[in-house]
Amino acid sequence: DDVIVLPYILAVLLKGTGFYRYVLVLLEEDSQITAPTDTDRLSELSGVISEHELLPVGLALYQAFWDESVGPNLARHLGLDEKQFSAERPKDIDEFYAEERFLRKEWEMKTGFM
Repeated sequence: DDVIVLPYILAVLLKGTGFYRYVLVLLEEDSQITAPTDTDRLSELSGVISEHELLPVGLALYQAFWDESVGPNLARHLGLDEKQFSAERPKDIDEFYAEERFLRKEWEMKTGFM
């Protein structure tokens, strides 16, 4: 008797955010378990494995990135509008890093620690 404890949620790939890396673990249980009611997703896999005496029987790793199909899939499956992110280099970033390097060098000279 197959029962879905937590349904799969589509990967939400946002334009301009780079690569996403995912780990999927297939767990085998001896008896039926229920999903926790106080959280949306399982956050600590090792604790769940220990608590329910689960046996990892499969592992998959994959990498994904945004393409033109993301927007329509987000709308169709999750009812979400696609967001786009971009990073602009602040004009004063070089000044910030120059000050950071200066402070670090000053600290290294005072403490003798490198």
